[in-house]
Amino acid sequence: MSKPVSLRVEVQNITELLKSYGYSMPELEFLDAPRTLEMLMHAITRGVLRNVPEFVTVIADIKVIEFIKRLSGMDASEKLIDIGTSSYAREAREKLRREKKHVNPI
Repeated sequence: MSKPVSLRVEVQNITELLKSYGYSMPELEFLDAPRTLEMLMHAITRGVLRNVPEFVTVIADIKVIEFIKRLSGMDASEKLIDIGTSSYAREAREKLRREKKHVNPI
């Protein structure tokens, strides 16, 4: 039987590391809520959101519940990495949305 390995590492630039990882993959915003991402990508959900904008609140509630369930099973270091990555990914996605709005068609 293999012996469990414990690895203890000190990372000096964790913020830069998480930021580069999150910015390189903005879809990681949904790292803690894969079901929510699946729902948002479904054609029926997109149709409902177009016709019933208030449905966004339901999706947000589902995302929060899913987020809490996933985080409750993690230790502190996993939470730090997970939350850091997803928050930088969210920041990147918002930045991309803002840039898209400001692009002038020729």
